[in-house]
Amino acid sequence: MENPAWKLGFAGLALNVSLKNLSPPFRSAVESFVSLFAPIDPLAQSDIEITFDVQGSTPKPIIKNPSFFVGSVLAERSSEGWLLVGDQGFAKIQTASPPHKLHIVLAEEVDAFSLRILSEIALFVLLRYHRRYALHSALIATKEGEGWLFVGPSGSGKTTISLIFELCGFRALTDDAVLLAPEGLAFGHARPFHVDPAFFGFFDALKLPSGFAKTLELWKKQSRPGFQGELDLPIAKPLSQGLPIQALFILEGFSMQTELTPIPSSIALGALLEASPFCTLESLPGHREQLALLSALVEERPTFSLCLGEDAFKDPVGFSEQIQKRLSHPP
Repeated sequence: MENPAWKLGFAGLALNVSLKNLSPPFRSAVESFVSLFAPIDPLAQSDIEITFDVQGSTPKPIIKNPSFFVGSVLAERSSEGWLLVGDQGFAKIQTASPPHKLHIVLAEEVDAFSLRILSEIALFVLLRYHRRYALHSALIATKEGEGWLFVGPSGSGKTTISLIFELCGFRALTDDAVLLAPEGLAFGHARPFHVDPAFFGFFDALKLPSGFAKTLELWKKQSRPGFQGELDLPIAKPLSQGLPIQALFILEGFSMQTELTPIPSSIALGALLEASPFCTLESLPGHREQLALLSALVEERPTFSLCLGEDAFKDPVGFSEQIQKRLSHPP
């Protein structure tokens, strides 16, 4: 049996992904990761080549002089590019010449979540060599084909607002991870939404139209146990094209009544910097370009702070119309 391979599109780039081990648990974990990306023309020229392999008896490399760390993943410059080491494996990035290469080596019994964490961090590092910059944000596709960014830390409402807009016929491309390109385009990373089980209970207490209630019931059936008591809800669909960014919202959490307030570009820029991993690391390429990109975003587009109220849950359509009305008459 031949080792499987996929040609995938992500952030406007072509990825060639191959698998060197066919054991069912390992293959299942890799296929779960691959499903987050959009298939493209198999003859497209690759920008990045990704290989997954089993660690076996090979010991993990030791990081002696870490340049940075994200969670439990340590990163160090190497002669070829970068070395990243996590709990269940390691990744080697080669950046000498295109197509750039990412070799991910993991324990054979690795779970899908651990594989995704190490793979995503390594991929986001490598994408900086292709001028793609990660942002901790939700991305909503409007019906006119533009993008709204909802930026904030964990617990600020990115997933909630993504689900509200999905209920109203918009398309939520990601609730957590966006890649920005210098052209002002935003690409969503379509990993499963991480949903607090209490989210469904809150909606159950409301008298929603029957169509909304049916959608929520379907989401309940689709959700699966996730990390730390959350549910994984596979709503977002992979989309290889980027969206022009129309507006930026800084999420401030929850209150009794929705509050949508224009804010100065300086405040919006501060929030974007906090939500931009690797932005200040001079050991990685692109930190100056990324800062210029973020500055242009807040200077050239309407920026708001948004505090979600109960009215957004009770009347999702009215809430979405409120957002659209404000954007049709920007401050």
